Amino acid sequence: KSELLRALAQLSPRGVYVSGNSSTSAGLTAAVVRDGSGEMALEAGALVLADNGLCCIDEFDKMGQEQQSLLEAMEQQSVSIAKAGIVCTLPARTTVVTAANPSKGTWDKTLTYTQNLKGVMTEALMSRFDVVYLMSDAEKQQSHESALTRHIVQRRMSGSALAEMAAIGGA
Repeated sequence: KSELLRALAQLSPRGVYVSGNSSTSAGLTAAVVRDGSGEMALEAGALVLADNGLCCIDEFDKMGQEQQSLLEAMEQQSVSIAKAGIVCTLPARTTVVTAANPSKGTWDKTLTYTQNLKGVMTEALMSRFDVVYLMSDAEKQQSHESALTRHIVQRRMSGSALAEMAAIGGA
């Protein structure tokens, strides 16, 4: 999952990869910092940096309340900031792709997606994802996952870059 997210972020002209276990709300949205002159300034987070691009968040299940900072960005395609006297709305027109483990560590085929992801993310956040795709470690899934990866890469890369990747064994 991690390799797929890294590859997607690298292939996107405005791709940003972050790890959920070390991301803060400010790191995802924007932070207010002092600039060189001592004035307060905004520093863009991953969602703003990926505006008109792709924001890949790995280890999504390791995030806590930071997940809630995605709600506005995924619904409104913007990030609103009101900190240290700075009030503004920043564009965050990004596709968000995440990877997470199920709440019990392994996928339970007897449960629904919502039940398997209970505790991983809220229903409000889950409703903002257009697609939820199960990637299994089972050997029978590997060829399907390889085909999915190749398909994504082929859709994003030029012919020469794809041929180069195939020559080194990546496609």
